[in-house]
Amino acid sequence: MNPSIFRRLVLGLACLGMIGGAVAETLTFQDAFDRPAGAALNAQKVGASQAAWEATPNVVLAAGGGIRAIDPGAFVGRLALPADAVEVTIEADIQPAKPETTGAKSPGWIGLGMGNSALGNPNFDGLLVLVYPNGVYSVVFNPEKGDVRSAKAVMLKSGRILSWKVDAMNRLKVTHNRTTESISVFANADEALFGPFALKAKSLTLNGAYGGFSGFGQASEGKTVGGFAARISK
Repeated sequence: MNPSIFRRLVLGLACLGMIGGAVAETLTFQDAFDRPAGAALNAQKVGASQAAWEATPNVVLAAGGGIRAIDPGAFVGRLALPADAVEVTIEADIQPAKPETTGAKSPGWIGLGMGNSALGNPNFDGLLVLVYPNGVYSVVFNPEKGDVRSAKAVMLKSGRILSWKVDAMNRLKVTHNRTTESISVFANADEALFGPFALKAKSLTLNGAYGGFSGFGQASEGKTVGGFAARISK
């Protein structure tokens, strides 16, 4: 075989994930929430896919795309993740509402999470990266099943997002590699906030049956979550 043709063939197989007989598969879900405002998110399709959102009743579509909460209580929107995934990345554009716009006495938060909790649990019974209106963030892990108030949560990292835009949407990204049991967190494309961190260093294991967004204290007419995306590698 011509050497140049052989090199192109090998490169093509590698790109398809077929070297060694393994066929890699990547699923991508995207949703801009660009549907009529006021409708409940629960049971709606995730973008153009056949997958459906699971969401608490207080999550509705916002005007101009995005979602908002209709009361200050905890809210969750999540997507079921396949059990055979090797790596899962979820992303969302978020803008936590300022207390002066919600009437709250203290700032609420918005975050991304992965876990296997009952729908109404905002900490997902697992990993949660939450962000406040001023860009302060916390990476927490709740190993206790059903601990809605996060009384048993383990703080993994906290800090301030340097690239944070107070009056605009910010992109938050969380990756969980199930092979290495490691997590990584980024903001606004390339600001590394945490990781890669091996959960076994804290004797933790993440059951990522679901991934999505959650929040608290976000009753506002403005959207608090914009576009959402999930990338799942098998």
